[in-house]
Amino acid sequence: MQNYFIDTWALYLEMAPYLLLGFSLAGVLHAFVPRKAVGRHLGGENLISAFKAAVLGCRCRSVRAE
Repeated sequence: MQNYFIDTWALYLEMAPYLLLGFSLAGVLHAFVPRKAVGRHLGGENLISAFKAAVLGCRCRSVRAE
């Protein structure tokens, strides 16, 4: 059981910089990008809006996949 907590803590420490970067970037975007602009480009219920959101999500992910 102690090994579980040590491994979990190590995982948290490994993820922390990426989470901090992601949250910081989200805060900056929230502060400087108008909500209407985001809604105009990503808020539609059509295929193009879904595609834009997927591309943006793939490019801006904060945790790398290994």
